[in-house]
Amino acid sequence: MPRSRISLYQCGEARCGTQGIYCAKLHKITPNGGEYINFERLMRGDSLEINTCQKCFDLDYLGDPVLPEDRGWLNKEAI
Repeated sequence: MPRSRISLYQCGEARCGTQGIYCAKLHKITPNGGEYINFERLMRGDSLEINTCQKCFDLDYLGDPVLPEDRGWLNKEAI
């Protein structure tokens, strides 16, 4: 059975800073090589399965994935 994709919700190295979500190990986590992910993705409850993180050696695994219904706090129908 293939391993499920790792989400930033599962990594203890994911942090929220003034510019957005970033990796405490300073890995580039956006497709264009940026360091920050917009907070709106967290607020909407997006999956946050970042391609760069899938084979990360610095992963601080926190446990099972957060279920979609337990993520985010914005009213998704109002967006």
